[in-house]
Amino acid sequence: MDVPQEISQTTQPEQKKSHFHFSELKSKKMLVIIALVFWGAVAGIIYFIFTDTVRETKNISSSSAKEGIVLPLVKMKLNDKKAWLSYRKEGDSIIVKAFSEGKDISGYDVLASVDFGKYDLKEVVSLKPEFSVYTGKRAGYLSITGIKELNVNTPTLFNKEDILRINLKPKTGVGGVATIVSTVSQNRKEKTKFVDSSLQVLYPQIQMEQGK
Repeated sequence: MDVPQEISQTTQPEQKKSHFHFSELKSKKMLVIIALVFWGAVAGIIYFIFTDTVRETKNISSSSAKEGIVLPLVKMKLNDKKAWLSYRKEGDSIIVKAFSEGKDISGYDVLASVDFGKYDLKEVVSLKPEFSVYTGKRAGYLSITGIKELNVNTPTLFNKEDILRINLKPKTGVGGVATIVSTVSQNRKEKTKFVDSSLQVLYPQIQMEQGK
């Protein structure tokens, strides 16, 4: 009679252990399922935002094509604690405004992506008399350099003011894309930047002005 009792006592912990492993395995499966559902939802949200943004940009481009220059939709808020460039269209021209965060600027480079299948370049004009501008026409973009005149001895700060006008001439009645960019795929070494009097390089934020 004692033997069965010993067998019963020794087999009972093994049953509990087996039950514990089964519960643990079940919990891990639930965690995996929850993780998959969560990341699937995140991927769906990202896809929706991306496709909605692309759709909105295409709609703006198509509706504005007959009005001249098309400016891509850019949604961001400029930070006045850092240097920035903004741009807007006026007819067949692009006006560039700048803020240099209180720095005395000696020179700058501005890159403009232009659809030369739709536009010819008429001229680039400095709106700051202290600067002369030099323009290089590349494949698909303009490289514009502004250099402070040697006879200017006073500080030249960009205080949220217009510094540059790019005048384009449409080849046909249908508009094309023209925009200011931070860099170009054709040459990643070229960048939109400011250089101050102490030769410090500033890479400005860039945004299209809304409601213009």
